[in-house]
Amino acid sequence: MQGIKLFHSCLFTDKLEIPAGLDTHILSVMENDNSDVAISNRGGWQSPAFTDPNITFAENIFDEIKIRVTSAFREYGINKSPVLSNYWFNVNPKYSWNMVHEHPFSLISAVLYVRAPNNCGNLIFSRQDLLPHYIIPNEINDNNWPSYWVKPIQGTLLLFPSYMSHHVEQNLSEDEDPTRISIALNYIGA
Repeated sequence: MQGIKLFHSCLFTDKLEIPAGLDTHILSVMENDNSDVAISNRGGWQSPAFTDPNITFAENIFDEIKIRVTSAFREYGINKSPVLSNYWFNVNPKYSWNMVHEHPFSLISAVLYVRAPNNCGNLIFSRQDLLPHYIIPNEINDNNWPSYWVKPIQGTLLLFPSYMSHHVEQNLSEDEDPTRISIALNYIGA
C-alpha cells in the first residue's frame, strides 16, 4: 500500500550570523516606543509593524532572509518574487509569552532569534486539521503529531506558511539576562 501525504506544510530552518549590536538597536527602539502594541504578546513588548524595506541597521541579514524566502516560495510553487510586507520586533522578558495566532495577508512568515537564553519559551506549531479529534495515536510519527515545537537558539531563522497556527511558551529562563529578542517578518508575492 502506498501513502500519499496530503496538504503538506513545511517549516524551513537555517542559521544566520547575528550582526553585532542588533539586540542593542532593538532595545533602543523599544525604549523610544509609546505605541503599546498588544497583538499576540502577553507580558512582553511588540513593536509596531514596520514596512520600510531599507533596513540600514541590519540590511545584510534582511538580504540573507530574502534569499531563503525565495527558496521557500519555490518549494511551495509560488511563481512570484518575495516582497517584505512588514516586520516587527519582539522583546520577551521572563514570564512573557505569545498567544496562538497566524499571520494573515501574507504567504511566508519568518522569525529570527536575535537573543535566545536557555528555557526562554519554545515556539509551538499546531495542526491545522481535526486529526487529533478523531485519531488517538498509540505512537507519534510524522503523519499524526498534534503539534511541533522548536527551541529558540540565537541565530536560528524559521520560515513557515503564514497560515500555520503557532504560539510561544512562557519565558522561564533563569539566565542572568533572560530576555528573548526576535524579529518577525511577513512576505507577500509580487
